[in-house]
Amino acid sequence: MDAAVVGGGIGGVATAACLAAEGYNVTVFERAAQLREIGAGIFLKENSLGVLETLGQIDRVKQTGTALNRAELWARGGRRLLSRPIDGHRVSVLPRQELHAALIAAAEERGVRFQTDAAVVSVTRKGAIKLRDGSQFLANLVVGADGVGSMVRDSLGLGRSVDQTGAGSWRTLVESVPADPKNSVIEYWNGSRRVLVVPSGHGITYLCASSRNDDTATNGDRFVPEVWARDFPEFEDLFRRAGHTEMVRREHSKCSVSGWTAGVVAILGDAVHGQPPNLGQGAGMAISNAADLARRVSGGADIETKLKEWETCNRAFTEAVQRWSNTYDDVVHAWPSTLQFLRGPFVRFIGKFPPTRRRWSALGQGLPEILAS
Repeated sequence: MDAAVVGGGIGGVATAACLAAEGYNVTVFERAAQLREIGAGIFLKENSLGVLETLGQIDRVKQTGTALNRAELWARGGRRLLSRPIDGHRVSVLPRQELHAALIAAAEERGVRFQTDAAVVSVTRKGAIKLRDGSQFLANLVVGADGVGSMVRDSLGLGRSVDQTGAGSWRTLVESVPADPKNSVIEYWNGSRRVLVVPSGHGITYLCASSRNDDTATNGDRFVPEVWARDFPEFEDLFRRAGHTEMVRREHSKCSVSGWTAGVVAILGDAVHGQPPNLGQGAGMAISNAADLARRVSGGADIETKLKEWETCNRAFTEAVQRWSNTYDDVVHAWPSTLQFLRGPFVRFIGKFPPTRRRWSALGQGLPEILAS
């Protein structure tokens, strides 16, 4: 059985590796000239770590990443809103490039073929693919993992909307110093600005600094360390180090779809659940959904029905993760300035009230079974 994956990012390569492990002959079509990922950190939690174990890449992740044991959230003036140990579930952070490389290795070990500089311009529900150079490819199964602006999604009429949240993030990796966090994720809020700092492998610290799009002091052509240091003096040295790296600000997007499948074609990852980088599950849900898709279509019988079953079993939880991430973005960046005094108590309540705490944990780990416990 032949499978085609459109998109060579993390979700696409994970899908390819999982399908190849189930016996498919897989070709990945990537429109860029090379397979690459941006210089930022990425969170891996129970749902995605389990897949990496199955693919034989967990040791590589452990060697290149940092296992976290605590999460802290702070507000203006040094007020700690939440502090909790990360118990019972695994959380690792590593550079996105390292995860991408591990998945590529898993895919290549299983015979996946990669075609770069291969832009797909159309896909039919029967699995016919046409490339920009005029060549064509016919597959028994096609998976679109081509990002929030997915051509596969839109060409099959599965998209509803792609919107900007009104905020964006500067993200980079810098060389660590002794004062940087060791095994904790530290998050600070000041008004509508947010800073997240987390170790991301040996000698590397990941910085994510987000703000509203209309906050002109923070979203110009370059990252300005002095502007951020005024609101977050705790990280002045980190901002200075970050200022010497190549940083690009990306706007936060969210998308809505009418469905995940059409014929023998499925879409996953940002193409279906594009979301702001708040819950650490954008890539995680792509990886875990890819693994479940591959299990369900194993053997190649009645692919259309199996894809519908896959969507039915995974869509509700995936969209719940997306909604939580979108809401988190609103709490950070769109909370009314006149009601700032209420934001801290609201977040503390959500983080400590057992039902909402359990839901936060389930969505953050990508584990729906926590909700059923």
